[in-house]
Amino acid sequence: KDGDGSVPEVNDIDSETLDSLEVGYRAIYPSASYELAAFVMQKENYHFRDGNDYYETDGKTDHYGVELSLKWLLANNWELASNVTYAKHEYAFNRDVGGGNPAETITDGNTIDGAPETLGNTKLTYTANARIDASLTWEHVGEYFMDASNSAEYEGHDIFGLGVDYMLSGDSAVSLRVDNLFDEGYAKRADKWFGDNRYFPGEGRRLMLRFTRDY
Repeated sequence: KDGDGSVPEVNDIDSETLDSLEVGYRAIYPSASYELAAFVMQKENYHFRDGNDYYETDGKTDHYGVELSLKWLLANNWELASNVTYAKHEYAFNRDVGGGNPAETITDGNTIDGAPETLGNTKLTYTANARIDASLTWEHVGEYFMDASNSAEYEGHDIFGLGVDYMLSGDSAVSLRVDNLFDEGYAKRADKWFGDNRYFPGEGRRLMLRFTRDY
């Protein structure tokens, strides 16, 4: 149903459109390479279900930001690889949901719920020799709003991991992984549900030992 409770006709629904512009720069050096990109996007006729479970067909959103991908050989045995993003995602229309659910009322300029401004994945690898290497990983999710009206916020999280790979022979290897190294409490997703904060918890510290062999 539409926001007014009526059922939309097929010929009343326009196709979603996405206009985007992206510019970037790439550089490669003997010990490092990186790619920097900036983007601007606008989505129109955005189809979604609002906080009252009504079907909306004419939403608009704006998106802009920068992305950086980097690989850097710090020393003969050390390599850093990272992907980071800073972006703004905003509603570009108004929608008074009503129905006693003010948390889902959309105002032009509000940040889209569930869309963090900062995201990052970084991996530091140490190669001891041709048979063994170790890595430290860092996953960053910045803070984001949990509802369309931007009344509640999830603080984001930083999760670290550790891994060691050992090549036993030309066709077999063993690896050890520790996910969520510091046993950080975090949410894979956070939102509001019927006025209450709702969190989908991520996994705690996890140890994995794996043996592989190619045949």
